[in-house]
Amino acid sequence: MSEQTKTKLCKYCKSEIPADAKVCPNCKKRQRPGGCLIAVIVVVVLVILLAAAGSGSTQDAAPQATAEPSQPAASSPSETDAASQEAQTETTYGVGDTAESDGVEVTLVSAEENAGADYITPADGSVFVALEFEIVNNSQQDISVSSLASFEAYCDDYSVSQSLTGATLYDDKGTLDGSVAAGKRLSGAIVYEVPADWQQLEVAFAPSVWVDRSVTFTVTNEG
Repeated sequence: MSEQTKTKLCKYCKSEIPADAKVCPNCKKRQRPGGCLIAVIVVVVLVILLAAAGSGSTQDAAPQATAEPSQPAASSPSETDAASQEAQTETTYGVGDTAESDGVEVTLVSAEENAGADYITPADGSVFVALEFEIVNNSQQDISVSSLASFEAYCDDYSVSQSLTGATLYDDKGTLDGSVAAGKRLSGAIVYEVPADWQQLEVAFAPSVWVDRSVTFTVTNEG
């Protein structure tokens, strides 16, 4: 009995051909690999793709799990305002003290009470108080000083204005009015008429009418 020859069908023309034939003798077309091999290849490719996708997901998730460094807490508006107000707190100066504002130094040289002389006298129940200042301009620009605009005075918390009548008693000292060039000085006296029983005279000086920051000098009646 002869051994039966193994055959298979051509995948294209369906002719019976030898099982080990790679090309069909009838249609001359190359035979594709078996279905099992294709299935194995597909499975291997899917496993590789799934492994790659899983690795990418792990890498993407890792940064999200990392905790961000804690940031310093921002100051609340109330805390900022309080710090700003504290920084702007004015220091009160007295006779002989020198204060500085925006590069301008001002010194209260002396404070003198005066009852007047001859025909130059204050109103009944009042006296003159003369304050002598020296101003040094250490800024980089000229400044203008005005005895009316640069100074603001309060006697025992009541607003007072300079006395032009009393100022005539101190003509030799000059007035605090004029332009002061950078690096130059100005000295003079400013006189206020206040009640004879005054207790405290406060005078604020600002180097410019456009500057809110000022320095305050306080004179106390020790009589």
